[in-house]
Amino acid sequence: MEIKVFTNSDFGEVRIAVNKNKEVLFCLMDVCKALGLDNPSQVKTRLDSGNLHFVEVTTKGKNQHGEFTRTVSMTYIGEANLYRCIFQSKKKEAKEFQDWVFNTVLPQIRKTGGYIPLDEDDDEKSILAKALDIMQRTLEEKDKLLEEQRPMADLGRRVTGSTENIMVGEMAKILYENGIDIGRQRLFNWLRENGYIFKQTREPMQKWVERGIMAVRECWVATDHGMELSVTPMITGRGQQYFLNLFCGEKV
Repeated sequence: MEIKVFTNSDFGEVRIAVNKNKEVLFCLMDVCKALGLDNPSQVKTRLDSGNLHFVEVTTKGKNQHGEFTRTVSMTYIGEANLYRCIFQSKKKEAKEFQDWVFNTVLPQIRKTGGYIPLDEDDDEKSILAKALDIMQRTLEEKDKLLEEQRPMADLGRRVTGSTENIMVGEMAKILYENGIDIGRQRLFNWLRENGYIFKQTREPMQKWVERGIMAVRECWVATDHGMELSVTPMITGRGQQYFLNLFCGEKV
C-alpha cells in the first residue's frame, strides 16, 4: 500500500494511503496532531473499530551501531472515523481542517486515482507529468495482478459450468497445463491419501459421490478369469470446480 504525504502550512503533514478497495485512509497520529488531540491511544478507543486499519510502515533510525530500518504497524482511519476525530477536537481550526480535507485532499485523490503532491510553483505541464506518472504505475500494478490471476482464470473458463464427467487423468492434465505441478498417478495417490477414493481400489468414497464431486463409471470387461466389473472414478463438472478451488488454494 503506497503512502503519500499531504502537507499544509497550518496543519503540517498528514500521511494518506489508498487501500485495495479504493478507500482513502488517514494516519491517526497525524490527524490527532493536526487537530490538537494529545492522546491518540485514547482517541482510538472512541472510534469505530470496524473503520480502523493497520498499515505496515518501514522507518529509519540510528543508534550507536549505525543506521537501521524497522517495520512498524501504524493505525490509519477511514472517512467515518476522521469525522469522529474532528468532532472530538476543541481546536478552533478544526472546521478549517475539515474543509481542507474534504474540499482539497479527497477530491484530488478521487480525480487522479491517487494523491498528486503539488508544489506552489507547479504549472499545468508539471502537474500533468505527475498525473501521468501515477497513471503509469497504476496500469503496471493492474497488469501485474492480471498476470498473477491468468492461470486460475484460464482453468476456470475450462471447468466452470461444465456438466461433463472427466477421468482423473484428464483432470490432472488440466491442472498441469495451468501451473499445478501434478500428473495422473500423483493425483490418484493424492485422492487416495486424502480420502476421496479407497486405498485398495479405484472406487470413489460414497460421500463424495453423494456430494456430486465424483461419479462412478462401470463396465464389464473380459479377463482370463471371465467377465469382471471395472470401476473407473470420474470427476463431475461440480467436482472440477471443487478441485480447481482446492488446488489453487494449496498453490498459493
